[in-house]
Amino acid sequence: MTHVAAFVVFVSTLLHVEAGLPGVPLRELAEQRGILFGTDIMDSWPNPFESDQSYVSIASQQFGYGTWDFCASWSVAQPDGPDQPYDFSRFDAVVPFMRNANMTVRTNGILPDSHNLYAPISTDLPKWLTSGYLAGNFTETQLQDLLRRHIQTAIPHWLGTGLRMAGVIVVNEAFWNQQMTGTWPSNWIFGPKENMFSWAFQNSTRWFSQAFHWTKEAVNAASAHNHIAPPRLFYSDYSIETPTAKADAVYNFLKEELQAGTPIDGIGFQAHMSCDCGGYPAQPGCNNASLIAANMQRFVDLGLSVWVTELDVAMVEGCTPQMQADVYQAVVSACLRIAPHCDAVMLWGFTDRFTWLQPNATKAPTILDANYRPKPAYFALQRELESPP
Repeated sequence: MTHVAAFVVFVSTLLHVEAGLPGVPLRELAEQRGILFGTDIMDSWPNPFESDQSYVSIASQQFGYGTWDFCASWSVAQPDGPDQPYDFSRFDAVVPFMRNANMTVRTNGILPDSHNLYAPISTDLPKWLTSGYLAGNFTETQLQDLLRRHIQTAIPHWLGTGLRMAGVIVVNEAFWNQQMTGTWPSNWIFGPKENMFSWAFQNSTRWFSQAFHWTKEAVNAASAHNHIAPPRLFYSDYSIETPTAKADAVYNFLKEELQAGTPIDGIGFQAHMSCDCGGYPAQPGCNNASLIAANMQRFVDLGLSVWVTELDVAMVEGCTPQMQADVYQAVVSACLRIAPHCDAVMLWGFTDRFTWLQPNATKAPTILDANYRPKPAYFALQRELESPP
C-alpha cells in the first residue's frame, strides 16, 4: 500500500467513526423486537466514557441499556473500613453519561463473585472485609450485619439516581467449575472455604436466600420512596448457556430456592463464550440458537425471566471472525426466540480497545475492533435484530 493510499484509509476510518456505524443502531432494532440491548460502561481508568469521544458517541448511539463495569462494587464505595461513610462519587460519575444516552440500567451485583468471596482476587469486596474474615476479626452475626447494612445502603442510592432501573443482580457466580457430582448440594455451590457469608450462616447456603430477601425489602422500600416500579432481582452465572453439568446444577439449585420462597425474578446467562465453543468449561453447541433457547426455556418454565448479562466471544487459535459472529448471533437469536421471557441482552464491552480481556489482545472478544471498526459480529447482530419475529 502506498503512503497516499494508507492516508486515505486512515482518513476514511476517522470519518466512519465520527459518522457512526453503518445501518440502523442496534438499540433501535432491539427496541422494535421488544428487548433491551446494551453494554457495560468502562468506568475505571482510563474512563473512556469521559475521555474518548468515539467511545461516547458509539455507546450512546448503539446501546439503550447500560451497567457499571466496576464502580458499583462494595470495594469502591467503602474501601477503608466498616465505620467509613459510603462514597458513591465514582458510581455517580457515570450517571450523567447514562442519562444523556437515555439508557435503562441495571447494577451488577450485591455479591458479585460469590465463588471466591474471600480470595485476594476478589476485587469487588473491600480488603478490610476479606482480610478481617481471614484473620477471624468478625463473628457470624457481625458478618451478617455488614451484608445487610451494605444492601440497605447501596440499594436506596442505586434506585435514587433518576435512571430507569430494570433490575439488580443480587448474587453473581455462586458456582465454580468443580465436578458436579456427589451429594447435592455439598460440592455444587461453594461453601465456607470460599465464601465468608456461607460461614456466617452456619456453613450453609442460607446466605443466598437471605441476600435476596434483604435486597427485596430494600428494593421495595426504595421504590416506594422514589415512586418507581421495583426492579427485578436476578441471579447470574457463566458457562450455563448450553445444557452443561453446571447449567443443570444451577437449574436444580434455583428450583429448590424458588420452592423455598426465595424472591428470585430472573436468571442471567453471562455468555462469556469462546468462538470454538471451548472455554471453562467447554460448551458444545454454543453456536446453535435452538440448543441455547431450549436451555433457557427450562428456566422460564420455573417462572424466571431470562437475561443475557455479559456477552462476549473470545477468539482462540483456529477461529475465524465468522465463527465469532456465529456465536454472537446464536445467543441473541436464542433470546429472541423465547421473548418476551428473555427481554435484555448486554454485551460485556463493545470495542477491543476497552475490554476485560484487553491484556490478551489476541482474544479480541467484542463486535468492534480497537479502532471502532465493525467486525462480522456487528453485522450478524444487525441482521438478527432486523429479522422478523
